[in-house]
Amino acid sequence: MKERLLSFYSNNGPPKHIIIYRDGISESEFVNTAREELTSVMAACRSLDSEYRPTISYVVVLKKHHTRFFVQNECDAKCVLFILLLLLLLLLLLLLLLQLE
Repeated sequence: MKERLLSFYSNNGPPKHIIIYRDGISESEFVNTAREELTSVMAACRSLDSEYRPTISYVVVLKKHHTRFFVQNECDAKCVLFILLLLLLLLLLLLLLLQLE
């Protein structure tokens, strides 16, 4: 971390904000890992300048989801299409009713 910070610092000056994206931390390891990594980042910042205190955002990505963006088989695709057509039909009926009033 210190090498990357030093490289950025020498080319651009000190960053005002540091964002760390982290993946692969289990919930049981989260607190200890975050504490160690943030301590390391803050030490690297202080090694450049004792008064240097950028804002640090620590983002951890967990993979606990089962969301699918694509249908898995033809039957699912037909069901999705059928539901979309029904919604469109309901919308058209609603528009007709509003025009009749």
